[in-house]
Amino acid sequence: MRPSALTGILVSFLWFRLVKSYKDLNSAKFIIIHELETYLPAALFKYEWHVCGHGDPKKYRPVTHSEQWVPLVFMTFYIFLTFYALFAHG
Repeated sequence: MRPSALTGILVSFLWFRLVKSYKDLNSAKFIIIHELETYLPAALFKYEWHVCGHGDPKKYRPVTHSEQWVPLVFMTFYIFLTFYALFAHG
């Protein structure tokens, strides 16, 4: 395997994990916000989630759902290049 392909695979994997980590952290923050809103006179984030259809993809699709595909596409591309380099000239 060429170092550049390995680097691309590793960077893509780390990129995917970073996006997943931010997604998980954001989900946890909204759990906390919704819990805090039960003590406040207005629950704006809860209402926003209602307006967004509680995650209904026809009304709202979080950017992280699409964003997670980008590093996977790159990783697939680098894996394909690795196999091509190994077997096309062999």
